[in-house]
Amino acid sequence: MKTKNALHYVRQKVEKDPETKKYYEEYSRRYDLAEKIREMREAAGLTQKQLGDKIGTKQSGIARLEDPDYESYSLATLKKIAHFFKKELIIGFEETSSSRNSKVRRNSSEPAVHA
Repeated sequence: MKTKNALHYVRQKVEKDPETKKYYEEYSRRYDLAEKIREMREAAGLTQKQLGDKIGTKQSGIARLEDPDYESYSLATLKKIAHFFKKELIIGFEETSSSRNSKVRRNSSEPAVHA
């Protein structure tokens, strides 16, 4: 399958299937975070071991943070990374697709459904 066709297939699947969309959005957030950590480290000319030494963790800990499949982020470790790179760590809450849909229903004649 050509890349263009594969991307078209993925877009269609994400748009049509709420579970796929949920997984895709969650994975995208983890991927973006892992990629940002790796980019900052490489831009500073550091190996994973060197960054780990600077923030008080092991190379394997940095490798996990740079892996999009990793889900057990420590707020303390993310703060150390942000501080080291002189960045602000921003954590927030956003409306989910289901809560946006609930708001629409509340404004219409349909009753709101809460999970």
